Amino acid sequence: MAKKIVWFLLAIATVIILFLVVGTSQSPKSTSSQESSKETKIVSYSRDPLVEETSLTTRILIIGDSIGFGIGDEEGLGIGERYRALLSEKENVEINLNNISVPGYQSDELVEAIQNQDSQALIQDAELIIISIGGNDLSRLQFQENLEVAFEETLAIYIENIDLVISKIDQLNPAAKIAFVGLYNPDRSQEAIITSSLSKWNNETQSFLNRKSGVVYIPTDEIFSDDLENYLSADGFHPSGSGYQAIAELLDDALDEMDES
Repeated sequence: MAKKIVWFLLAIATVIILFLVVGTSQSPKSTSSQESSKETKIVSYSRDPLVEETSLTTRILIIGDSIGFGIGDEEGLGIGERYRALLSEKENVEINLNNISVPGYQSDELVEAIQNQDSQALIQDAELIIISIGGNDLSRLQFQENLEVAFEETLAIYIENIDLVISKIDQLNPAAKIAFVGLYNPDRSQEAIITSSLSKWNNETQSFLNRKSGVVYIPTDEIFSDDLENYLSADGFHPSGSGYQAIAELLDDALDEMDES
């Protein structure tokens, strides 16, 4: 009887030992399976890093008079929109364009306009500032009796005013590029003194601006004189769409040269 009890206890002990051994040997497999499942879950929610193409942003501001505004362009585009199109053809670039030009502005009015906080905020934000001013300063001379004296006085004041404009821009945003649009003669039948006055006006303006860093002068008189009928609008004074396109292309070439130098 005692032997039977002993054997029975030994059998129970053997079963317990086997159970413990088997259970222990299965635990790593279960853990491994859980870890594998966990890893798979992580992978399923992760994404390979994507390299997205992002376009550059160029911020352009136009200030000045009716030519800056775009008067005469049959399509209503003006210099800014036409330059935007040229730039977009060459580069993957998003262009933010602001135009605060006012038809009829003279240089002293532009000096006053850029004292406005809203204008200054746009100047601070711009990478390129296009300026068109001076045509109305020069046009008012036709009402002066002593043209030569009036011209010299007006030109001196004008140069002083654009110096104030450029200096203010440089103070607010020294990194901005400045493109200054020169004047053209819309009437080749004018007296020689008026034609020579325009040439001197442009020469003095360009000479002054050439001494300024980050400023490029856009000469328009020569290209307009070659095709005045096509480049003038119906009013005989402002550029037509073709005239604005020609200015925009000159602007594009000049800025490319600036970047290369």
